[in-house]
Amino acid sequence: MGIGVIACGTKEFTAQVRSAAAGTGLEVVYEAASPEDLVSALDTLGAVGVLAPAEWAGAVADLAKARKNVHFFVCGRVKKNVWDMLAGAGVVVLSHDVDRAVEAMQMALERVSPVSFRYTDAQVSVVHNRVDVLTRTVAVFFSPKGGVGKTFTAVNAAAAAGMRARELTAETGRELRVALIDLSPNGGAKHYLGYAPLAPSGNPRSIAGFRYLHENSSFGAVSEAMSYHEPSNVYFAEFPGTAQERQAYNPGILSLCLSLVQKHFDFVFIDVGTGLYDQETVAALDAGTDIVLVCDADPATVGVLKDSLDGMGRVFGGVDRVRLVVNSRERENRGINPPTVARSLGLPLTAELPYCPAAAAAVKKGVPAVYLEPGGAFARGIALLVQKLLGTSAAAPGSGPGIPGLGQLRKLLKI
Repeated sequence: MGIGVIACGTKEFTAQVRSAAAGTGLEVVYEAASPEDLVSALDTLGAVGVLAPAEWAGAVADLAKARKNVHFFVCGRVKKNVWDMLAGAGVVVLSHDVDRAVEAMQMALERVSPVSFRYTDAQVSVVHNRVDVLTRTVAVFFSPKGGVGKTFTAVNAAAAAGMRARELTAETGRELRVALIDLSPNGGAKHYLGYAPLAPSGNPRSIAGFRYLHENSSFGAVSEAMSYHEPSNVYFAEFPGTAQERQAYNPGILSLCLSLVQKHFDFVFIDVGTGLYDQETVAALDAGTDIVLVCDADPATVGVLKDSLDGMGRVFGGVDRVRLVVNSRERENRGINPPTVARSLGLPLTAELPYCPAAAAAVKKGVPAVYLEPGGAFARGIALLVQKLLGTSAAAPGSGPGIPGLGQLRKLLKI
């Protein structure tokens, strides 16, 4: 299985790309006929690279700014102003000769050495196990309405990435790290990470502790300012909870926190509050590579999101980075089905998360729900969401056992 790429443009051009890629380390997983088609494919296929003709320069430049986990290439001759625009967006301009362009693209992607996964019956396997350079992911979870499962989704996604990072570290020998930052003033992430109500007298470390650090602080110093949840392999810090912490907190500490976690962690998950214009939300969105907009199937929630779309577009800088996730929070969904939600909002559906019977039990046990039902539909949905966020290749829904390595973990937790 080669490195997955998407070829764009006319049938003649994509056929040339497919022919040139045959027998190389690249695998053309999709042929996009339009920029809209490409956006949809990026949200579902998890391709590592995109090759488009020069005629697509404008669309490719816009996408490259929003999709930091994908490497974009343009094949053909372009004028200097177009070259400058593409270079500014991180797009590589290759030869007009398709064979030479594909060869150069393969060499570039192999140097980047992306990590991909495929499900087997027993575990998740590493397909490309060289991890010399790895594009970092900063996923920001947002919803303008509370009670839609935003924090629940963020915690479980971080836990899935944490387990995946542990698997990769064992396979490659390079330590990969996952951080979860809870910036919601009503932060509930700690309930799934071993604190309240399991430890009502204790609190996780807050980002106020970053005031003792500086821009060049080591990972060791940063990790001391965070709590560590060993079962999910996730480092965690919450919004200042005590009066003393809030008094010591200021926007400069938040900026330093976000800068340091981006520097020392490969995968960062940020849960923000419902206030679109809060300084914490704006700072997180500015740092984010992906915005995960969480919704449930309630028509009232869909209405709130529709009313907020214009404001979100202005704050997000457009909706190209937005990934819509729809939670089914009830056993029997009496609301709108997820595809209808997506159509109503005019956004591509990145993930559909079915009802999770273990949601309430997860709070009492202090572990994310994916560990309580690793083989369930919810765990599989979370796994596929994480694959898309990390830019990895995704298996077909229902083809895997959920998050890997949980049998041993369940015995450890005695659950």
